Amino acid sequence: MPEPTIICPKCRNEIKLTESLAAPLIEETRQQFEKQLAQKDVDLATREQSLRERLETLAKQRESLDAEVAEKVRQERAKIAAEESRKAKQILSADLEQKTKEIGGLQ
Repeated sequence: MPEPTIICPKCRNEIKLTESLAAPLIEETRQQFEKQLAQKDVDLATREQSLRERLETLAKQRESLDAEVAEKVRQERAKIAAEESRKAKQILSADLEQKTKEIGGLQ
């Protein structure tokens, strides 16, 4: 396998990249890559934390909404039950009056 070469920008000579010449370039590139990778890890961790916080907030809001809906349903059921009870009493009262009139008429 041929060794990689670079061309000098000043003298235009072709220079073979031996291990001793390429090592500093490789090390610098490796450090840059590791730095970028570390930054991406930090960004990812920050993003995950933000998502966890949003999920917790949404869960709390959902619980609050569920509790509110349950309370409104309970109130509405109580209201409906009271209304139906009132109607039943009116019907029973009217029926009782009619029966009383019928008994009075029969006597």
